Amino acid sequence: KPTLQSINNFAPFIPQAMGSLVVILAYFVGKRIWDKKIGLLSAFLVGLFPSFMHRSLLGNTDHHVGEMFFSALAMMCLIFLVGEIYKKEGLNLKQAIKDRKILLLSFLTAVALGFYLLVWVGAVVFFAITFLFFVLYYFSQYFYKKSQEWILLVCLLIFIVPFLMILPWFGNPDILNARLYGLSQLAFFVAGIFSLSFLFFAGSLAKKYKSGPIKFLGILIFSVFMI
Repeated sequence: KPTLQSINNFAPFIPQAMGSLVVILAYFVGKRIWDKKIGLLSAFLVGLFPSFMHRSLLGNTDHHVGEMFFSALAMMCLIFLVGEIYKKEGLNLKQAIKDRKILLLSFLTAVALGFYLLVWVGAVVFFAITFLFFVLYYFSQYFYKKSQEWILLVCLLIFIVPFLMILPWFGNPDILNARLYGLSQLAFFVAGIFSLSFLFFAGSLAKKYKSGPIKFLGILIFSVFMI
């Protein structure tokens, strides 16, 4: 239970701290995708970007710097996760579940996105992009006969953990009149979790009965129309 005085003494420095960390995250993202030189250039450009500098000024205690930090952290974790998935395309479900690096990166991505959603409700857009990426990646693997249902489980974890993180704040004052987390967010996460679960079980059955890609897609389209 901090006092107003302690909050006023501590809060003004948060934008500077988070802003400094975003520069470091930009370096690691650039280094992971390209190389060390691009990482340094990325950090330099981010640090000088006017909009970024404005939001990370001393005393600018709005939520914007939190948006930048947690979105950057989530994207960095996601980039590392996708790179790890790409390197281990041949894993089966049991091997993927036992792979500590994939599990750790999946959990870190989920937690970072959860904090991002707690800072800004509009972060659901990032979840929609992540959902679309994993589903398209899964289908691309299926068409190349590299069916990997565990990819969908990774995305499912990325949805479930943030959903649990925001659950205590749902429906304030009630589910229909909530200022932040209400019916639309609940419907979004339930639909995402249901869709990923459905795809996982459908893909597992298709793999068991050795259904081809075209037949599998036909079954999915038929199931969607039936629902």
